[in-house]
Amino acid sequence: MPTLTKNSPDLPPFIRQTGEKEWRILVHVLPGAKKSEVSGIRNGRLCLRVAAPAVENKANKALLAFAADLLGIRHSALSIASGTNARQKLLLVAASDEPDWKLLSS
Repeated sequence: MPTLTKNSPDLPPFIRQTGEKEWRILVHVLPGAKKSEVSGIRNGRLCLRVAAPAVENKANKALLAFAADLLGIRHSALSIASGTNARQKLLLVAASDEPDWKLLSS
């Protein structure tokens, strides 16, 4: 796994660009919420509530679908790099165009 590079001043503190078309997002996931939503920043990570239980990988699938839709990218452009069995995860974005990161704070 590539190391996180120095953060660009244009990126939120929980996002690191690790390649020309690759970014990593530090997230804290709260499964079992009433609805999927962004709920702020917690310990330097983007906090996301996910409307799926943490059983049989349902919360991870819902997280990827929610985050991809939020960023306006293909679902296949987003994956979990680490933390599949934890609330703190590292998401990998591999997209041809840089997502609009401001959409994460809406």
